[in-house]
Parts: sequence; structure tokens; C-alpha cells
Amino acid sequence: MAPEVADFRLKTKFDMYKADVYSVGVTLHLLLRGELPAQADEGCTTLDSRDLAEADSCSDAESDCEEKWLSDYDGVMELIEWMTSPFSEERPSMQEVMQHPWFTDATQEISAEEVYMEMTLRKRYINS
Repeated sequence: MAPEVADFRLKTKFDMYKADVYSVGVTLHLLLRGELPAQADEGCTTLDSRDLAEADSCSDAESDCEEKWLSDYDGVMELIEWMTSPFSEERPSMQEVMQHPWFTDATQEISAEEVYMEMTLRKRYINS
């Protein structure tokens, strides 16, 4: 929930569209990382030790998949950080989100095997 929505008792007006952008940012983080963004980690776009250990311990096929996942990690985390700014006036509009390079850059086709490997890595990460 966006900070301004959580402070509903203040009875101040807020931009509900910017509050929705915040919620979508949290949801995107959850989908990509398998966990909710922690309050203490807001603004942090570095990989933690579990990410690095996971990347070091995977097979060649898993390694290729992990490389693709991490290749634009900073870009998507930058987008999520922007979307989940605690200050609504600093958040992008949904149109700006959709124009972000993470959404607009051409991506290569992904095979079913790559999707399976990606989901396997995420499952391991979530269960670790």
C-alpha cells in the first residue's frame, strides 16, 4: 500500500493513480524477486549474497538462464525503485512506466526450456 494511502487518517488528498503505480511496483518486485520489498531495502539495487551464491552454483544451462535474468537486473530495479518512491510526486505515471526501456526494449524469444530453468532458479531462491 502506498504511504499516502496508509496515512488515510490524515485525510489529505492524494493522487490515486500514483498510489496505483506504487502498488504495481511492489507487485513487480514480488513477481521478479519472489518477495516483497523490505522497508530497509528501499533504494537498494545491489545483488545480495544469496543471488551471487545462486549464480555461482548453477549448471551451464542454469548459468545461461541466470545471466539473462541478471543482465537487466539494474534496469528493472531502477524502475521498481522509481515506482515505489515514498514521495508520490517523484513517482512516474503509468504511461512513463510503460515507456521505460525495461518494457520497450526488444527482447529475444524465450524458449519453454528457458522459462522452465528460470522458474526452477526462482523456486530455489524462494525456498532458500
